[in-house]
Amino acid sequence: MNCVNNRANHILVFFLIYLIALLQRLMQFVQHDFQRSDMYSNWLINYRGGFIRRGLGGSIILQLSSVFDISATRLTNVICAAAWIFIIVFFTVKFVRQKYPIFILALPFFIGETILIDPSCFLRKDSFCLMIFIIMLSLFFNHKSNSALFFLTINLLFVFGILVHEVIFFFSFPILFLSYHKKYGSLIKPLLFFVPSIAAFVCCELISSDETTREMLRLTPQIKFDYVGFLFTPFLKSFRILWNQINAPHLLFTLFYFLLWIISVYFVSVNFDKIKINLSKTHETNIGFLSRILIFQFLSIFPLFCCTWDWGRWIFLWVASSFAYFLTADVNPFDRKIFDKLDFSRFYFFQKISQRPWFVFTVAILINCQYMLPLEKNFFIHTPAFEFLNVISTAIYLLKDMVVQSVS
Repeated sequence: MNCVNNRANHILVFFLIYLIALLQRLMQFVQHDFQRSDMYSNWLINYRGGFIRRGLGGSIILQLSSVFDISATRLTNVICAAAWIFIIVFFTVKFVRQKYPIFILALPFFIGETILIDPSCFLRKDSFCLMIFIIMLSLFFNHKSNSALFFLTINLLFVFGILVHEVIFFFSFPILFLSYHKKYGSLIKPLLFFVPSIAAFVCCELISSDETTREMLRLTPQIKFDYVGFLFTPFLKSFRILWNQINAPHLLFTLFYFLLWIISVYFVSVNFDKIKINLSKTHETNIGFLSRILIFQFLSIFPLFCCTWDWGRWIFLWVASSFAYFLTADVNPFDRKIFDKLDFSRFYFFQKISQRPWFVFTVAILINCQYMLPLEKNFFIHTPAFEFLNVISTAIYLLKDMVVQSVS
């Protein structure tokens, strides 16, 4: 029993010091101006030259900026901050109510990802899209009847999210489709239900043209061309560009590293309840359900891993969307045998190593949140273990200076 309590105390100490590290980084960031012009350029893509993918958010921001005489960058800051606050409050409240350990929320592949890499990453549209997804889930599972208002509300939110950034389609449509099928039956009904959202996604991929993009850029000098070059690059071309950059030896190593990284994140996510601080708060966790969600969401988001190097972003969306569904869903659409075969948490070896909380904790604090390869300096400075040691060493140096000054 003492050994168990000591383990909980060690996690608590680590968690508190790690939070100090995150807060220190956040305070340093707040005291400086945003340096990420690429983030603002992404938000300011608009419809001035005609229909273009990701253009709705910029059109709204520029319109509101003009009406209320507020700078577009400040308005973008407010929108992104509101989305992040929503996400933090949602997960924290849900975890506390379910008596789940909240340590996982601060890890690099979850909410901690933004602060560790660069707090200005919170300006990405990812958090906004995740917020829309969470709202859709809440409406979907709290609404008991399949009415016209339900149809309009879900699709309006979904289309709105897609027109802001089409990435929301990848982690939202497959699981919403499966949930609708489970809740209301047949495959035709969910397809018909999501026709407006599917049409919006197809339009984003097919209708946009280079001429429209060039005209939009000409009419919007606030956008820096170098930061929105992806608008000229279709999905399939992005895939070819990404993998053509990797020659044969690097490809094998990169794929091995990617697989190791994904397995580590999955392992910690499925065993997050092992990292408990207050051992008196016991709550049964449906690990099988969570495991199936994680695997299904990974398969849904996998195309994103194949077209850009922003693997840290896709990891965040994968894990966050999975937990959002896990905490919200009132149905289990993964009750078929095909999903049992995909549930790695059932394997003997996996269950064996999962019984060791110290191992789960060790893996959790060594996971990086970027796409950088191991053995590079930046790989290690974005891990919780490094942040913990950095705070300890800083405190020692400060104490040493105080002692020297007092003696002198």
